[in-house]
Amino acid sequence: GAAAAAGNFTGSQQAALAAQAAALAAQAAGLTPEQQIQAAISAATSAGVAAGLSPEELARAVGIAAGAAASAAGLPPWEATVVAGDAAYASGVANNITAAELNIISGAVSALTGANAGLTP
Repeated sequence: GAAAAAGNFTGSQQAALAAQAAALAAQAAGLTPEQQIQAAISAATSAGVAAGLSPEELARAVGIAAGAAASAAGLPPWEATVVAGDAAYASGVANNITAAELNIISGAVSALTGANAGLTP
């Protein structure tokens, strides 16, 4: 987080870097895939809030971080897309984003995660 902030990264990039570091640390510590994903979500949320992301940006960043952590933890691509969408949705609900907007954000995050994991539409 602090290194990313000092490096002039955007808030979304800071959230992604913090999440990646947390997931790698959890993986190295031998934690389960679920715990690795949770670590990524927590780190992305903290970094995103600290960076002043809007609730919509935060939901997107958290979803993307969760999907990346799920993929890195070895979950199959379809499962990573579900994890990403669910994490984005949960983040948005916590920040009072409307359901209509949340469906768009979580769908976009799921699609991005699937594409990154090699799924074709």
